[in-house]
Amino acid sequence: MMMNYVAFRLVEYLISGPLKDPLASTLQTRRIAPEAELWTLAAVPERLKDPWNALVVGWSSGWWWRLFSVRSFAASPPLGASKPRGSAGSFTWAGALRQA
Repeated sequence: MMMNYVAFRLVEYLISGPLKDPLASTLQTRRIAPEAELWTLAAVPERLKDPWNALVVGWSSGWWWRLFSVRSFAASPPLGASKPRGSAGSFTWAGALRQA
């Protein structure tokens, strides 16, 4: 909880001090360059014309698919099947720990 307070105060100091936009009337930082902004959905086809962008998007999509799809669905039992470990194992361990 204390780190939330410290982080909030640090960001508040940075925005009101060294990172403040001198031309703005409110507390805000300078606008970042348009090249550094995240892509909009409408800009994706335009950005994928660059081969490096297409390579990075393809690579990251492949890893996303591998990490989430294969690990989540291939390792889980089919629908309707019970898990190999049931409540009997939990009760056994609970009894063993209680006796110790």
